Amino acid sequence: MQRNLHWFIGFVEGYGSFVIPKNKPPQFEITQHIDEIHLLYKIKSFLKFGSVIKRKERSVAVYQVIGNYNSLFKLAHIFNGQLRCPKRGAQFKNWVTQLQEYRTFDFVYNPKLLDVTLNDAWLSGFTDAEGHFSSRLKPCKTSKLGQQLVLSYAISQKTPDILVKIKNCLTLDNQVMWDKSWNGYRISTQSLKKQKIIVRYFNKFPLKTKKKINYLKYANLMKDKINKLHTTEKGLNIVKKKINKFKV
Repeated sequence: MQRNLHWFIGFVEGYGSFVIPKNKPPQFEITQHIDEIHLLYKIKSFLKFGSVIKRKERSVAVYQVIGNYNSLFKLAHIFNGQLRCPKRGAQFKNWVTQLQEYRTFDFVYNPKLLDVTLNDAWLSGFTDAEGHFSSRLKPCKTSKLGQQLVLSYAISQKTPDILVKIKNCLTLDNQVMWDKSWNGYRISTQSLKKQKIIVRYFNKFPLKTKKKINYLKYANLMKDKINKLHTTEKGLNIVKKKINKFKV
């Protein structure tokens, strides 16, 4: 139960929306591609409220809570004092303030923001929303066959604050980088030592979206890298085929 709750909070901080419509009560939404609609039904089943709708013209599905104050109050209690992202914390505060203007309820706002830790499923949920696993081969003069297997775990955000927390949690040496191609920030690691930590974490707190497919391929290729499979002709061909199966 707690594992699912922490995953849900992390996923919402990456992909959810505390909606404040003009001249209307607050709402709550999670939007996903239509291929991930099963995940939204799982969220609905876990929370035991809300609805899932399809917007076929945009190829998306939406989990939403609109007009049901009891359900909105439950969400307020779930997130209160459990968020990690400063940006989401500010949005949540405004959302709760607006909600209280429409209905009074037993609630004391907690502004505390938690640290990111490897001891719960929050990072798994946030990675399902904002993370990325990739693999490639790059030229290497010191390698026997002139190819080095490079694996990467990365997260991108418009603001750097939560990335700093994740960087500190994973004790990454890399800095939070500015990416001018999309005007956002990014952290990543190609360190085998750090990737072993990442694999242990996601084996304990599994991903729930289709990103799990790439993660499993990433973890499998990490074993190949440890075993130096790419240093033989036969092994290199196997690695190339595995890389080509990564979903973009």
